[in-house]
Amino acid sequence: MTTSFLAEARPRAAPDAPPAPAPAPDRRTGWRWSTAAWCLGSVGLVALLFNAARASAGGTSDDATIVLEGQAIASGHLALGGWSLSYDSFWTLEAPLYGLIGGLFGVGQYLMWLVPAVFAVLLVLVALWLAGGVGRRRDSWLAAAAVVVMLGLPSPVLSYFLLQAGWHVATTLFALLAFAGAVRSRSRLGLAGAVVAVAAAQLGDLLAVALTVLPLVLAGLVAIAEERSWRAGARQLGAALGGGLLAIVVRLVAVAAGTYSVTSRDVLASPQQILSNLASLPGRLAGLGGLGSFVSGVPAGPVELRLGRLL
Repeated sequence: MTTSFLAEARPRAAPDAPPAPAPAPDRRTGWRWSTAAWCLGSVGLVALLFNAARASAGGTSDDATIVLEGQAIASGHLALGGWSLSYDSFWTLEAPLYGLIGGLFGVGQYLMWLVPAVFAVLLVLVALWLAGGVGRRRDSWLAAAAVVVMLGLPSPVLSYFLLQAGWHVATTLFALLAFAGAVRSRSRLGLAGAVVAVAAAQLGDLLAVALTVLPLVLAGLVAIAEERSWRAGARQLGAALGGGLLAIVVRLVAVAAGTYSVTSRDVLASPQQILSNLASLPGRLAGLGGLGSFVSGVPAGPVELRLGRLL
């Protein structure tokens, strides 16, 4: 009896404690790896496009003009006083980057290949970021894939324009930045960035009126009509009008301080030229997409790649 009592009175072992939860993943580590991957990918794409530019374009007088503009800016002549340029001077777009890289590593022909490659990669990155906000996840992936195929791996005809200076690539980049700040972002800082991007684009290239200002105005008016509220399009209209006013103010200040003069006064195309441009638009779009060629001496590329871009 005593043994039985002792056995029953013996304290029972405590149940095993539940396993400790696994430590939460460090978000900072994931962000660092992601940032490193994006940086490495961007550098690799710059190197790829640099080699493509060097193999396909030797540089033109237009390229050399922007290189010299950058050299002048790097030397302290920020307003390019005494110069005579056209409305697409790229004074506030491409020239500063030419001046920065040329000032750091010296002026040379390599700038005609490196700077366009850098702008092309920046264009890809901004387009990818905008693609990330397209509807559902599947749609975003499809939009991102289209950006990589069309811009990251451009057709020979698109490379001819994308990887040379003076073909409004930087203007397109600033247009995307303006769209991102006015539409994708909802902060005041984003709107301020959009205003600055619109102003910089117009100061450096008057084509920005068609590529940036008009799309923003139309997008704002459509949003107001759909939502029946002026608030729906206020950011788009504010970016377009604010950027235009800022560009005018900066231009007036630059003229007073002594900046370049505009030699070309041809702004609008003639009606015949507009009709001719519209008639050639399908062939130009097909060529830029890799389905043909409209540039003398530039092939359309292998049939396999053309079929892939078509898909």
